[in-house]
Order: sequence, then C-alpha cells, then structure tokens
Amino acid sequence: MEDLKKFGEVQRGLLGVNIGDIDAEKAKELGLDKVEGVYIGGVPENGGAKMAGIKEGDVIIEVENAPIRNTAELQEKVSQYRPGDVLKVVVIRNKEKKQFNVTLRNRDGETKLVKNDTEVLGAEFAELTDAEKEKLGIESGIKIKSLEKGKLQTAGLEKGFIITSVNKKPIYEVKDFRREVANARGGILVEGMYENGEQAYFVFSGK
Repeated sequence: MEDLKKFGEVQRGLLGVNIGDIDAEKAKELGLDKVEGVYIGGVPENGGAKMAGIKEGDVIIEVENAPIRNTAELQEKVSQYRPGDVLKVVVIRNKEKKQFNVTLRNRDGETKLVKNDTEVLGAEFAELTDAEKEKLGIESGIKIKSLEKGKLQTAGLEKGFIITSVNKKPIYEVKDFRREVANARGGILVEGMYENGEQAYFVFSGK
C-alpha cells in the first residue's frame, strides 16, 4: 500500500536468480547436512546475484540473518525490500559457507525505484486487445485511458488516442513507452492514431 501511494506501483526488488527447492536427492548430491535451502539453477547476466559473485549451483541458506529453508521463504524475505537495497546472502558452495552482498534490481535490471507513468506524464494507459489491433490494422499500441495536466496533454494528445511508436520505436506495452520516454534526449516524437483510425503525431520535449 505504501508503494502504491508513493510510486503508483509496487516496488519489487529482484535477486536475479533461477531457484528451486532442495530435495533429499539434491541434498545428498551437494553433500548438505539438511534437506533445506534454495538451489540456484541459474544466475542471469547483469542480475544482482551474478554481479555479487553468486554462482549456479550455490544453495541459499540465509538472507539478512534469517534462515531460508525453501523458495517460499526466500521470496517472502526478498519481497520486504526494494530495488537498490543491499541484502546479505549466505550460500553453501562446495560444502563451505560464503557470504555475498547482493544489490536488488527492478524488473528492468536497474537499481532505481520505478515510478508509474501517470505520475510522470499525467496519463494512465491501457494495453490494446488483439481484437482492437486487428480492427485498426496495427501490431503495436497503447491507449490513453485517462489524461490529466502534464506533457502529453500540453502537447495536444487526448483521451482515447493510441500511441503506436515513440521516436520511431514500436510501443507494445506500457513498459515500452516508459522506457523510450525515460531514455529520450531532446525532443520526443509520438506517433499513433485515434480510435476512428485517423493518424496523427505529436512532439514534446524530454528531460
């Protein structure tokens, strides 16, 4: 609730690991004393765990001094933190305990907190259904669901307008729009169409 009020969406901090529970067979294979912990089946590139030094095959047994017995406990513990927070993670590797400090990242692989587009540009968006795309003959696009004072309104966009591209890059989901606007330098070109199929474009300044 606090995140929704402050940022417009929940801030999920991610360790950056592919995980699974430990069973008796896996515990025996790894030489573990207990059938507990979380097995790391993979560490994606550019994730917090990879950068901290955690490797595939490690077993997480502790996070922030709290014992971790299974994946549910790990997920619950990590969910208490936000992107940018640094967690002390203890793993077992080759029957030895090792400690790492892992910086949590957001869904885009960054450490910053994510703000909802509504707060930034004064607009709320809805993703198009397949039927809407087929009717308009487009493959990408998000619709302006509501519009308040902000850059889009000032530029002349209206409720119901469908944004199909930003700076010539197709927009399939709201996150695509968020990314292109955040990365833009200088002017931002928004192209799209109204619900009747009439095409239009708008330009406004970025950061």
